[in-house]
Amino acid sequence: MRAGIPNPKTRERTITLYLDKVGFRAALEMPDEDHIYILVVDRQGREFFRARGPHTQAAENALRQALLQLIKEE
Repeated sequence: MRAGIPNPKTRERTITLYLDKVGFRAALEMPDEDHIYILVVDRQGREFFRARGPHTQAAENALRQALLQLIKEE
């Protein structure tokens, strides 16, 4: 992994998955690899939040709200 991602800070925030990318993206309804996706799901696969693309303050705020709501429900 060090050869593929030489930056240690980037590497510590990276999850490497060895799987069928087409099937994985299809199951999660992610049509491309040109964008970053953020998903918050539970173990049953229920989706609580989804964002696509570069960081925006609006998406960050929505993610924070979704996480706060999940914390309140616990």
